[in-house]
Amino acid sequence: MEKKNNLTFWQKNRTLIGVTVIFVGLATFFGFRQLLISSGAFQLALESAVNNESLQMRLGDPIQANFIVGGKIYLDGSGLIAKIKIPISGPNGSGLIEGKAKKISDEWIFSRLEVTLDDGDTFNLL
Repeated sequence: MEKKNNLTFWQKNRTLIGVTVIFVGLATFFGFRQLLISSGAFQLALESAVNNESLQMRLGDPIQANFIVGGKIYLDGSGLIAKIKIPISGPNGSGLIEGKAKKISDEWIFSRLEVTLDDGDTFNLL
């Protein structure tokens, strides 16, 4: 007697489907990450922190962005807006850059740009 295979498509291909979902998820994550870190707002915010002497004294040199970054860039009624969160660290500690900027005539203008260190101290970078 022959046995019938009563497995559904999803049951037969669950490994392939799982790998595909993971691949698409990772590709999306890295795509959005690259879009964010290549933006002028991200670069300007990180540059402001790296070149801040007071922050260099607290965190040490070099100050670098961590791999996982957060934020969004979106259009509102008046143009591009960036809200960013960049974890940073140096030899002596770490913190978080938080900023909000608007793109005006090909230039990012920050309305808020500050670093909060892990101990709670805050540095205004504007």
